[in-house]
Amino acid sequence: MHLRLQVFADWQGRYREGVICYLKNRRVRAVLLWNVWGQVDAARGLIGDRGPFEPADLKGRLPA
Repeated sequence: MHLRLQVFADWQGRYREGVICYLKNRRVRAVLLWNVWGQVDAARGLIGDRGPFEPADLKGRLPA
């Protein structure tokens, strides 16, 4: 990932399950689903959403 992206991590059980979002200019540019299943389409939708997003807006947006 590009180092200039802002990172927001929403963990369920530290480093066990989580959704990591990478933001640039308040838009989600990438999503990493860590041991999270069935959320690929939702993650794609979040990437396609123009936002703008603050990191706090993303908490719980994709269930882990």
